[in-house]
Amino acid sequence: MHYHVVVVGGGPAGSGAGITLQKAGVSTCIVDCRTFPRTKLCGGLVTRKTKELLNTLMEDRSEADIWDAVSTGTHTRLKLYNRFELAADVRIGEAFDTVYRKDYDNYLMEYYKEKGGTLYDGMTLQSIDTQAKKLVGTKGETFTYDSLIAADGANSWVRRQLGLSIKGRLFCLEINVSRDDFDYDGVGIYFDVIGVGYAWVFPKRDVYCIGIGSVERPQTDTKAIFTDFLQRIGVRNLERYPFKGAYVPGGGFLKKPVFGDALLFAGDAAGFADPLTGEGLYWSLYSGMQAAQAVLQSPLHPAEVYVKSCLPIQQNIRSVLRTRILFHKPLYQFWLRNVGAHPDFVRYFSDHQLSRYEGEGLVRDLLRKVPKRYLSHLLKPFSKKDK
Repeated sequence: MHYHVVVVGGGPAGSGAGITLQKAGVSTCIVDCRTFPRTKLCGGLVTRKTKELLNTLMEDRSEADIWDAVSTGTHTRLKLYNRFELAADVRIGEAFDTVYRKDYDNYLMEYYKEKGGTLYDGMTLQSIDTQAKKLVGTKGETFTYDSLIAADGANSWVRRQLGLSIKGRLFCLEINVSRDDFDYDGVGIYFDVIGVGYAWVFPKRDVYCIGIGSVERPQTDTKAIFTDFLQRIGVRNLERYPFKGAYVPGGGFLKKPVFGDALLFAGDAAGFADPLTGEGLYWSLYSGMQAAQAVLQSPLHPAEVYVKSCLPIQQNIRSVLRTRILFHKPLYQFWLRNVGAHPDFVRYFSDHQLSRYEGEGLVRDLLRKVPKRYLSHLLKPFSKKDK
């Protein structure tokens, strides 16, 4: 079976690439080891910038139609905690949506097939030959290609076959709790419950998605910490909910997200995710679409084009990594203790940094202007008191 482009992995990066190529009349197939629709560990929080990108990808469908189909709720209340003490409770301007990844990914996949794309799901690959441009499955299935897009997640099979590694992963645990066993309102983020990381509560249609994630540390007993967290926030009948774990990118990425001149890595397979918030849905979709555009621009040698288009992604990750200093004691303890008195700080970060993407300049602006404004607010009460 020969396709101009073979995509390995059917998540948002793979579907985004496949849809973009199919719309341009390029023959593609997506190969995935799981059978769709399939579940996937993910908080499923969707920012405004992700919705706008999806609107561009599915330009023949209205935003209302898309999100009526996949959204499990729209949320404007954001709560931040310093361990278990409420630090801030604000109404944000740019609402978050939540999704079930099973439904979200399947919706994208069905759209891909509607555009003429071919899905081979439930298929395990056993070998790759980049010289012959050939993939072989465990049952002898053989695919040849002109270009290959590897979008097969943080533990990418393609990347491992080629001996490429990424450091700095985040390890996450997650459960979905019935609303009968937990009471909550809004989106909740808990700091200082685990290393350099956080825990979250994301409300969905009939469950609360509760999880915890941190920079990977072999000595950390994440399961014990997560169990204590769940008990402390009041989850009932905890024995009903088995933990699910996964690795996600945490700031490490492929400096050169290609192999040869026709193999491109996208999404988590390239390490493209926000290292501060853990957001990956936007970067997966964005990089998948960029990989497809590189193939369209240079059908036989897309790697050089794709490397250049990934520079803004890499620059953004590097710049966001600098903000991690805020999450090392005693700095984050300082701002968490005071952030509740200055909700505009939280609102600005959510509405601009999380919900919009305007390149690295936005992060530089955040680092330069916000701390200065924030500190001036903090000093005002002391100035008045001194007078």
